[in-house]
Amino acid sequence: MTKEEIISKGNFVLNKSNFEYSEFRINLYLDFFKTDFEVIFTNLPSTESEPQMTVLTEIVNELINYDIDNKKWLKQEVWEHYKICVENTSYGMVDDSGFDNEIDANIAHFKIYNEDDAFNALELSEIISDMDFTDYRYFNLIFKCPWDDEHGIWIGVKNGKFDSIN
Repeated sequence: MTKEEIISKGNFVLNKSNFEYSEFRINLYLDFFKTDFEVIFTNLPSTESEPQMTVLTEIVNELINYDIDNKKWLKQEVWEHYKICVENTSYGMVDDSGFDNEIDANIAHFKIYNEDDAFNALELSEIISDMDFTDYRYFNLIFKCPWDDEHGIWIGVKNGKFDSIN
């Protein structure tokens, strides 16, 4: 998509009290996730701001054409997050009677036994990019997940590659 197409399809939301904190929202079909989804770009003073609009355009096109091969690292990172959570969390809703330990009870409760199960349990809740940073393309994929319903998972993507997980 061109910058002009993005501007015409999206919605610039002006923050009247502080222009620097305005945002841009656009609905995109994301083949990687097989869904239409709203992507939010924060801290965009205007649709005329450069280099923000150049980076925003690059990110939109990256998301539209996001390489399916990225699913491999995404699954691995989500699986690692899941394992850390079930090994280190005492879930109040999990009945551990009849199990040798709390970890086994947690695994049985969530019924997640491998990378695919963990990935399939995710629900994409937000895609957000902060336009204060324009030296590279960076966005966060934010997911809801049953094993950490309070915080979810934030996956940072820098220039198309995995960067961080919270």
